[in-house]
Amino acid sequence: MMRQRPVGGLIITLASVSGFRGRPGLATYIAAKQGVVGLTKSLAVEWGPQNIRMLGVAPTAIDTPGFAGRTAEATSAELNRIAMLDRTIGAALPLGRLGTPDNIARVVLFRASDFSI
Repeated sequence: MMRQRPVGGLIITLASVSGFRGRPGLATYIAAKQGVVGLTKSLAVEWGPQNIRMLGVAPTAIDTPGFAGRTAEATSAELNRIAMLDRTIGAALPLGRLGTPDNIARVVLFRASDFSI
C-alpha cells in the first residue's frame, strides 16, 4: 500500500466485543481479540499519515456454523448452558437476537467500497 501510487488503502481487522472486556473461561480467546484491537489501533496511528486507513470490526455474539457445531456436540449440561446464553445474550442485544455473518459482511463490504470514503 505504501509502494502503490497513490499511496494508501484500507485494512480491515475482525476482533470482537470481547476484545474490550474480560469473561471467565475465555482467557486465550480474549487475549487474541485484545491483541487484534491493539494492533488495529497501533497501525492506525503508525500508517494513517501514509493514507492507510484501519477499520476494526468488533461484533458481539454471532450465530455461526461453529456455534451450531458446538451446540450439536454439547452434552446436556453444556447444551442447557448454551441455550441459556443464546436466550440471554440475544435478548440483551439491540436487535433482540444473535448477529449473523451477513450482518458483518455487509458492514465490511460497505466500508471497503468507494461509497464510504
